[in-house]
Amino acid sequence: MRPTSGGGHLAVQRAVNAQFGASMGALLRPVNRIRVTRHAVQYPDAETYIDADQVRADLPAAVKLVEAAEQALPHLSVFAR
Repeated sequence: MRPTSGGGHLAVQRAVNAQFGASMGALLRPVNRIRVTRHAVQYPDAETYIDADQVRADLPAAVKLVEAAEQALPHLSVFAR
């Protein structure tokens, strides 16, 4: 899945949670916060505040998500090469 329009990242997040939430709930838990922070950075307004410590704290979770995706993708027939 590739989000290409408004709300696309949220749609991907919901689909991933529906598919993998039961088995990967702890791993997926920080995704919404990371997604919201990314959006705030990309589309800041006068009230945007990014907590640098929180971003640093979320980095290991983001790395684990990428690693999990790399391991899972070859087993999902739609993405198999």
